[in-house]
Amino acid sequence: MKTYYIQVKELVDSYLKFYREDLTKHDRQALRSYKGEFIHASRDTGTDLILFDNIENSKHFEWSVTFALRNSNDLFLHGFNGRVKHITREKAITIARSGAKCLAAKEVNNRYLDGTHPGDIRRYYQRVLPEYIRSIPAS
Repeated sequence: MKTYYIQVKELVDSYLKFYREDLTKHDRQALRSYKGEFIHASRDTGTDLILFDNIENSKHFEWSVTFALRNSNDLFLHGFNGRVKHITREKAITIARSGAKCLAAKEVNNRYLDGTHPGDIRRYYQRVLPEYIRSIPAS
């Protein structure tokens, strides 16, 4: 089976006109040994990548999603279980929402195993972050 990078390159290479290093250098390096789920977003002037397994915290996630789902991107790919396929912006947003819920649960469990201050943090990660994802325009 082809690597994630090879599959992405085949689908995006002819589409990019400028900032090709986004794909050939940065995305190549990021996807070299990556095996998890991701969204790859492109415009003719570059690419953005959300590697769900490499998200460090909610701010990192928010930043990644903001850039990847911005209106200037119009070619979206989803990598999962070793395969890459075209998806719509709406599907990318749906996948990002699911990622927000998983991140919320993970951060709540990792940070507050002793049960201290769970109300505020749970509210932010389980309600505010997914609401932020819903607020991103579809087009």
